[in-house]
Amino acid sequence: MNIQFLQNLVNCAEIELKNLGRKYQVIIHTDFNGIVVDKELLKIHAVPESLRYWKELGILDTDSAIQTDALVSAKEDLQLLMRDKPHYQIYSTTHWVDEWISMAFGDILIMGKSSYSAIGGLLNQNGLVIGPKYWNSGKQNWHLNDDSALLADWLREKLNHLTYTAEQ
Repeated sequence: MNIQFLQNLVNCAEIELKNLGRKYQVIIHTDFNGIVVDKELLKIHAVPESLRYWKELGILDTDSAIQTDALVSAKEDLQLLMRDKPHYQIYSTTHWVDEWISMAFGDILIMGKSSYSAIGGLLNQNGLVIGPKYWNSGKQNWHLNDDSALLADWLREKLNHLTYTAEQ
């Protein structure tokens, strides 16, 4: 995902939660570890839609070769984010099921374009699940759109409604 898209959504959530006087912590779930995958393995195992998406992001070139600079840049962006935001943490576990359980209980889950986060979203019954238009569960707590401003508006409305309802 474009880090700016995700950051816009996190910023919106942070502003709204601060305005509502709620404490919060941002937990980042990522399976990104900077390991470069062999292009022949990608061609054999990756679905064509994923290959197209990775090319759009600049992670792969037109011949499906990994663009190492893009991966290094993504890793640097994540490190900068962690340095600048002390209330952010990367969820640390050795088992992916623990990650999904954590995502399932998040009050707000901001998904990327991955089955990794979609599973966490599908398991999440009570939180607000937002992300780019990629997966669609049809669940009422989900809102997907490629426009982060529209997602931010939906999130703002839901958070204000939840607070208003709780005060009643």
